[in-house]
Amino acid sequence: IGSLLPVKGFDTLISALAAGVRQGQRWRLWLAGAGSEQESLEALAKLEGVADRVHFLGFRKDIGDLLSAADLMVSASHFEGLSLVLIEAMLVGCPLVATPVGGNREALGIDHSGRSSLAVPFPPGKINRLVSALKEGLRREPAERRAKQAQVWAEQNFTVERMAERHLATYERLVGGSSNVDETLPRRSQAA
Repeated sequence: IGSLLPVKGFDTLISALAAGVRQGQRWRLWLAGAGSEQESLEALAKLEGVADRVHFLGFRKDIGDLLSAADLMVSASHFEGLSLVLIEAMLVGCPLVATPVGGNREALGIDHSGRSSLAVPFPPGKINRLVSALKEGLRREPAERRAKQAQVWAEQNFTVERMAERHLATYERLVGGSSNVDETLPRRSQAA
């Protein structure tokens, strides 16, 4: 799920799908999003012999439904800020495979050794490592365990309510503990 742009690594994902199919996997890929790379990604799927297994869904508003129906959500990005789709996937309990780039590392609790209890990480652009990550990510029991842990983590850290609480706590700390914004603002004189 995402803009079909080179930075998102969808070419790596298509090539990994093809490598897995050549190894006997029966994987299918649904890509939700639009962008300038769609034609080249379609051509790559055809070249790799997996055009019948790659489905371009276009721009979608039903992301939660797509994630709930997916066996796995993969983020193959080469660069990310904080991937909202990863957070959405965690909140609905969808298992994850993702690159440890940008905010993904922190959002997925990826440690210094490159491991996570919430997702299966892999280095960007590494097709063989992605194939291995996909296989691990689709193993039912560990995938369900990771997805549940990720869902709890996301509910504790990334809901609107939790983020608002944290912003308020930060503001209160910065203004000296006052939770009443009006008390910290300068008052206008009555004459004005």
